[in-house]
Amino acid sequence: MVEDEPALRQLVTSVLKKFGYRVLEASHGPEALGVWREASPKPSLLLTDMMMPEGMTGWELAERLRTDEPKLKVIYMSGYSTELFGGNVQLNERSNFLPKPFNPRVLAKTVRQSLDN
Repeated sequence: MVEDEPALRQLVTSVLKKFGYRVLEASHGPEALGVWREASPKPSLLLTDMMMPEGMTGWELAERLRTDEPKLKVIYMSGYSTELFGGNVQLNERSNFLPKPFNPRVLAKTVRQSLDN
């Protein structure tokens, strides 16, 4: 879970833990890379904000992590339309877009669907 807003990061983490998921947290891309290096086993899913501080977008983070784990599933979150990100963001069976704000049940359903596909 990578989100620069502490309150939203805590809320999403709390919701996902209530649904039985193990959640690792980071506030931006470079921090997430460090969490990834230390994680064992590696996460199956990256839930990331698209726009973050520290010079790395969620898309760039996902691409870096997929060099290590090509089957990593990704859910991108943003308060902005996907059109803002241009043609770089390819949504497919391994990645989804979750517009902010979202309902906790929608979050849990999106995570489950992504992991199941």
